[in-house]
Amino acid sequence: MRHPSQNGNVLFIILIGIVLFAGLMYAFTESSQNSFSNLDREQAQIVATDILNYSQKVEGGVQRLLAKGCSELDISFENSISTTDYTNVNSTPGEYDCHVFHPEGAGLTYVAPPANSGTGTEWVFSSGNGVTGIGNITYSCVDPECLDYLIILKDVNEQVCKVINYLGKVNENTNGDIPLDQNDYSDDAYTGTTPLNKRVIIDGDEKLAYKNTGCFESETRGGYHFYHVLIAR
Repeated sequence: MRHPSQNGNVLFIILIGIVLFAGLMYAFTESSQNSFSNLDREQAQIVATDILNYSQKVEGGVQRLLAKGCSELDISFENSISTTDYTNVNSTPGEYDCHVFHPEGAGLTYVAPPANSGTGTEWVFSSGNGVTGIGNITYSCVDPECLDYLIILKDVNEQVCKVINYLGKVNENTNGDIPLDQNDYSDDAYTGTTPLNKRVIIDGDEKLAYKNTGCFESETRGGYHFYHVLIAR
């Protein structure tokens, strides 16, 4: 038969075990949450870097075509992957010297945006936008000679957008406010003609002014959108 003191000792040991177990579970939960947050930031860094690297690669391809004699009007973003038709009306059938995504042109391969970059699934190649301070653009000029050629990615993940703005020197850190574009933007596909919709990308704080690369929130469309200048005009 156990003495009361023995029963008390057993109960005390059980209580100590419960306290220790609860402490271990709390520590494990905190560690898991911190690891998850760090992974989020690391993943955003990877995705943002992939977006920037590919955009710069496309810019390089476009510049090579211009250097070898292609005019801006002849540049073609036609490819066999995107659902948007980028056939350039100025292209001669069977000739691909000025095609970005063809071995006879710039020799680039069309690669879809990173799967976890957001809900945007395709790149947009457009000449319907001007970035304030880039090329000839002013705050109000929407003439064709003022508009830049851009690569755009719609509906970017918010954290990815913040990292892009840090890497693009729009903000000094990844916690900076995302610029708000107050003028909408054109997503008309470039096909060798003047776009129907012509816009100036501008934000109230002018964070995007003179920036070849940036990510902004659209006041009109909602969501976050990435751009990179391929040809400054």
